[in-house]
Amino acid sequence: NFGDGDPSRVSVSDIIALYGKDRTGKAARPKEAAARLLNLEDFFGGLKASQVTPATCADYVRERQSESAARRELEDLRAALRYAWRSRALAMEIPVSLPDKSAPSDEWMSRNIAARLLAGALGWLCVPCSDLKTRELHWATWGRPGERNRHLARFILLGLKTGTRHSAILGLGWRPHKEGGHVDLESGVIYRAPSRAKQTKKRRPPTPILGSLRAHLERWRRLDGPLRLYVVTWDGTRQAKMRRAWATANRLGGINPGVWPHLMRHTFVTWQLQDGEEPWIVAGRAGMSLEVLESVYGHHCPDHLAGQSKRRRA
Repeated sequence: NFGDGDPSRVSVSDIIALYGKDRTGKAARPKEAAARLLNLEDFFGGLKASQVTPATCADYVRERQSESAARRELEDLRAALRYAWRSRALAMEIPVSLPDKSAPSDEWMSRNIAARLLAGALGWLCVPCSDLKTRELHWATWGRPGERNRHLARFILLGLKTGTRHSAILGLGWRPHKEGGHVDLESGVIYRAPSRAKQTKKRRPPTPILGSLRAHLERWRRLDGPLRLYVVTWDGTRQAKMRRAWATANRLGGINPGVWPHLMRHTFVTWQLQDGEEPWIVAGRAGMSLEVLESVYGHHCPDHLAGQSKRRRA
């Protein structure tokens, strides 16, 4: 299909197909990688390789309406074109124009919001109240009308107390397995990645079980019994997204605008730094480089001026 590799004759569709066949299965998340290639195919599939220009890339960004999503997919297109060139399917390398990276977010949850999110996960309705004397605003639970999503409560506690990413939490088991990490209560360590897992940029190093999390994990282990594998389940079934339960917890907790799961990772790092923990220790626990931690979260250290963080107010 590639002939002499002339970019004006080779279709982008064939290049994407070649890359998908040879490389997608080796990705850390093959299904997500395949979905990104489908998005690229829908837009670029009818073009020749020579028609991949800054103008067509800019059109793609406008059509996707999300610069971050478009950038990630265009990175795949760049990799596919480079792979075709190195495989001698293309006679020359075709550059791909990417939108600028968005600035890293340093938003985090106050302890008040985290408590209300956890209460909402357990079905409690949180309402604002005003002290009659001081007029000071505070929050209180007002009945328990919601469903008790204990699996979501586990997810929230693990996120806030370990800084582990969404997918890694949902993959945690009570014993070693091939699909995710596991909790080792005897050694007091959470192994966030399967043994012999392929290393990716999203590092998942082991992390110690800190503070009150150990008591929670021991209780959950007793409740689950010896047969259940995954730590976060709904009636024994492993969870994938929990979007409905998460939205319900935001609503019951009175959190508007709502917070999102990845914010727990930002919150873990921020709380650790504000409590005076050494940055290199926090970076190791969170599974990020010290350079990233200092550039994104450095201003949360006690040495810096208070009030400079981009904080969600209670």
